[in-house]
Amino acid sequence: GENDGRPEPPLPLRQSQQGFANLQGQVDKLKAQLEHEKQRSQALALDSQKERLLWCAEKERVIEYQKQLQQNYLRTRRQNLSLERTVQQLSAQLEARDSVERVGQGADSFEVIVATAI
Repeated sequence: GENDGRPEPPLPLRQSQQGFANLQGQVDKLKAQLEHEKQRSQALALDSQKERLLWCAEKERVIEYQKQLQQNYLRTRRQNLSLERTVQQLSAQLEARDSVERVGQGADSFEVIVATAI
């Protein structure tokens, strides 16, 4: 057979050219798959990095929140202790005053009870 005025190559050469074309097609297909997998791998790495950054940011927020809770607890605890000391001091003053008043009262004295609105 003639092709553009050239004779067709012998059968073994044509088979070899077809085999080469098939191999070249497979190589091109594998290259495309490899490129796709590289892009997928890069996308996964990027997603993983974003996830790590997000996790670190959330971790920092949690740590800051815990620090704030601890500071609030310590402030409340100090206020509680201060209030307890004040109550103890006032109680001691009341007891001292009551005992002085009782000692100062005679047998015919009477105690006045005063009601106060709180």
